[in-house]
Amino acid sequence: MSGRAKYLPDRPAPRDPTPITELLGGIVEAAAGSSGTRLARLKVSWQAVAGESWVGTEPMTIRGGTLVVEVPNGARASLLRFESDALRDRIEARFGPGFVTGIQLRVARPANRR
Repeated sequence: MSGRAKYLPDRPAPRDPTPITELLGGIVEAAAGSSGTRLARLKVSWQAVAGESWVGTEPMTIRGGTLVVEVPNGARASLLRFESDALRDRIEARFGPGFVTGIQLRVARPANRR
């Protein structure tokens, strides 16, 4: 008998721990590749992809596949809401399926307001 309690299963031999730097590097690369790089690629070609009706807007972030676009005012957001599906289709045609799965419009705060 090995001296272990009967109710504990045999375990594989312990191995050396993985250095935290190896773990964090992979996590950071995955996070940057999933949203930061995609957003940067989209910002570079925003006007060409978005089109004339989206002039004065800015892609701000991608969260869980949803692109957040800042618009100058509520009236403009109401109009652009009807064009969101077409914009998503143009983004998909340019960057591939699943690049952005949805669009959220956010009204910009006035510059003199805090």
